[in-house]
Amino acid sequence: MAKIELTQDEIAVIEKQLNGELNTFFMEENEREIIDGVIDKAEALMAELNAYDELEDNLVKWYYDKYKAQAD
Repeated sequence: MAKIELTQDEIAVIEKQLNGELNTFFMEENEREIIDGVIDKAEALMAELNAYDELEDNLVKWYYDKYKAQAD
């Protein structure tokens, strides 16, 4: 698995989403583009790792947890 790279903007939007502060109907266009990009990367990684059984209920959380685990 290649190292997961996230920009500060991606991290901010992910954390907003995980904290329930990101409303998919009323988010700003740049936030939508960022979260869509994160979802695309997360889906690609999930397919690469064949990790579908690891997914609980939140793809973005799964991906962010993988990102944070790299630092450990």
